[in-house]
Amino acid sequence: MPICYIKNCKSRTGRSNKENVSLYYFPKEPVLRKQWLEACQRIETDIKVSCAAVCEKHFTPDCIEERWTQQRSKNQPRVIRKLKKGSIPRKLLNIPKKQKLKNDEREQSKSGHDNSSIELADEAHTMDMYVYVHFII
Repeated sequence: MPICYIKNCKSRTGRSNKENVSLYYFPKEPVLRKQWLEACQRIETDIKVSCAAVCEKHFTPDCIEERWTQQRSKNQPRVIRKLKKGSIPRKLLNIPKKQKLKNDEREQSKSGHDNSSIELADEAHTMDMYVYVHFII
């Protein structure tokens, strides 16, 4: 069952795909594949790229073309989403990990440090979100 290659994105296909998102496999053309890897901030050795896919959430609407199938007997027509040639993932490429702080707290408590105060400051910029975590010991 393919899952999205973008770090911390939980989109997938199969029965657990409640959102009904489409996944698009990495292109075979070396130049375009390299552009996808750079956009995803990954290197080719991270994963088997021939099996890696990126979900539609990371493409702008103008990168995806939709077409409806013809109705067959009792079946309803359905939409087929296809990625346009030369499209590169550009949206939501830095998804913050939700459980990161909890894992850090557990590691700190195992090491014997006092986590009595944790300061968080969120600052959002256009498309990027930066989260600063400061531990006071």
